[in-house]
Amino acid sequence: MVPRPPVDTRFLPSLQARLGERAAATRRAILRRAGLVALAVTVMVALGWGAFFSSLLALDPTRISVEAPAGTVDLTAVQELAAAQAGTPLPRLGTGALADSIEQVAGVRTATVTRDWPRGLAITVEPRVAAAAVPTEGGFTLVDGEGVDLGVVGTAPAGIPVLDIPLDEDTPRTLGATLAILASLPDELRAEVSGVAARNADQVVLTLNGAIVRWGGDSENELKASVLATLRQIPAAVYDVSTPRRPITE
Repeated sequence: MVPRPPVDTRFLPSLQARLGERAAATRRAILRRAGLVALAVTVMVALGWGAFFSSLLALDPTRISVEAPAGTVDLTAVQELAAAQAGTPLPRLGTGALADSIEQVAGVRTATVTRDWPRGLAITVEPRVAAAAVPTEGGFTLVDGEGVDLGVVGTAPAGIPVLDIPLDEDTPRTLGATLAILASLPDELRAEVSGVAARNADQVVLTLNGAIVRWGGDSENELKASVLATLRQIPAAVYDVSTPRRPITE
């Protein structure tokens, strides 16, 4: 057996010291990383609390702006709905739900709500516009193009057609057909229309200088106008062009 050389113990203290320093450095690095992570978490929690729960970003009712054409919408009602959210941090404020609430205000067709940082709201309202006036007890009921009731007025506004149509669940369809027929008439023929009535979308009747024109529904309008122009060369009380290829006079 070959004898082992003796171990030189002169360098053991120095090696142990270096190993100890390396272990200490590793511990310091771990503690430093843990401290940075803890700091980052603390900052994120603080920011989250500040944004979602503190008053830093809370809605200030004096910073609510509403944009809408003058005289078309009850702006006070819109402001009150938005101001009811006062104190709610903007990140937690449901802009979609608020817009839905505003769209229930009379005269509002659509509403858009956006956050105006840091503490405000910007609201844009598209109003409903009267498309026709329907004779009713006490005056005229104004309706928009979707058949939505906009209220009663004493006199029909200038430039809005007066339509004698039923106000019921089928009003949008009847109104749409009637307005489409009026829009399709040649200018000279439209100028002679003194009355428009419809029981439904398929039974539109025009009054032209005292004569009744049974127009029918919103179809073949150009052909009906051409046939009517020919029929009116014959005096009659009633012109029926609802089936333009088989017109009738009475």
